[in-house]
Amino acid sequence: MNATQIRQLRSQVNLTQQDFASLLSLSFVSVNRWENAHAHATDLSLVLLTLLQRALHAHQSSEVIQRLRETGPAPIDLLRELFRMEANS
Repeated sequence: MNATQIRQLRSQVNLTQQDFASLLSLSFVSVNRWENAHAHATDLSLVLLTLLQRALHAHQSSEVIQRLRETGPAPIDLLRELFRMEANS
């Protein structure tokens, strides 16, 4: 996933970089650097971003955001919830 795709994904959920990072238990600096092509997402972050992209394709963004906020900050729990959403689509 390149810088433009990450920016578009964030724009799709209409969140600031800070809020997007917080939602996904990432650092603001990481999201900012990815979107400005100063760094690349780690493999785990790419999985998280890809699952988010798939969830947004199958569900309304407000539903996805709400479910992720209810899930809590642990990355593994976010991944599990996104997998559940994909399985239920």
